[in-house]
Amino acid sequence: MRRWSQTYGIGPFFYFEKAAMRDFRYIGEPYPIALSIAIVNSGDLQIELIQQRNDVPSMYRDHLATHGECLHHVSSWTTNSEADLKKILAAGHEIGQESRSGSSRLAYFKYNSAIPTVFEIYDVSGKAGVLND
Repeated sequence: MRRWSQTYGIGPFFYFEKAAMRDFRYIGEPYPIALSIAIVNSGDLQIELIQQRNDVPSMYRDHLATHGECLHHVSSWTTNSEADLKKILAAGHEIGQESRSGSSRLAYFKYNSAIPTVFEIYDVSGKAGVLND
């Protein structure tokens, strides 16, 4: 957070030391993930700094091991996650990990040639952004 604030002039961040993620699944298997998340808005862009606090398998750990600290994912907010999820899966994409935060569902899709970075959909129809349930 300090580097982003000092280098880019972006801040202040909203920090959630123990982000509430429920029903976390990595490649279909449940795990008790522990995350800290810092969020800041800069114009129309929202930036999340995510730190995994345990060693369970996740796309975060996979990406960090392969690429280091850099852009992990881009996200699209939806108010109809079930319909959007069906469309994305029908197009041949696979869920890499998913969970719930508050009443919102989020899903990250595995890398493939059509999407060169991780893509996420985040349901904002419920209590969006509720990280401290």
